[in-house]
Amino acid sequence: APDAPPPTFDLEALIPDRFAAWQALPPADRLIVNPVLSAKVEAVYTRTLERVYRNRDGSGVILSIAYGTRQLGDSLQAHRPEYCYRAQGFAIDFSAEARVHTAFAEIPVRRVIAQRGRRIEPVTYWLIIGEDVALPGIRRKLQQLRYGLRGEIPDGLLVRVSSLGRDHEAAWALHERFIDELLQALQPAARARLVGTLAAPQAVQRF
Repeated sequence: APDAPPPTFDLEALIPDRFAAWQALPPADRLIVNPVLSAKVEAVYTRTLERVYRNRDGSGVILSIAYGTRQLGDSLQAHRPEYCYRAQGFAIDFSAEARVHTAFAEIPVRRVIAQRGRRIEPVTYWLIIGEDVALPGIRRKLQQLRYGLRGEIPDGLLVRVSSLGRDHEAAWALHERFIDELLQALQPAARARLVGTLAAPQAVQRF
């Protein structure tokens, strides 16, 4: 079983349920959340948060954050959104690296379009291992190796923002706006947890 996280690490408290023009919906209204995907993430990570936010113009996004205490193994890799969606019968119609521009950092992300039947879900996600963004691939492996050589077992986060709809360009723009406004609403320590050293290269605060 994974180690328990520090008691001060509380995703519910870390992420506001209201900021800018966004408001989290009550659990009973979160019908667009994929329950199978949520269950798979919760089975692997130490703590998870999943909310559906809607803004004043009616646009909605799903925010999922998963925290794990031990991220040197392949559990983070194995539960990337591409793999979880495929395991549920989704086709991955698109997968590519991109960058999300915010007031605090330019975040390297992966964008994915998952489709099953009439459900089309554009997804933007990134991984944090320790204090560094770690997209899948050789860079993630090098980061894990670097921690391993220092005798450290880093914690990690998977941050996923998604929405429903066929217009993926509009979805990417919506995701970027949501991520930027979320980061602006966070305290510096919380922001550093979500984007690592990108948030405060000189002094990243840790929980």
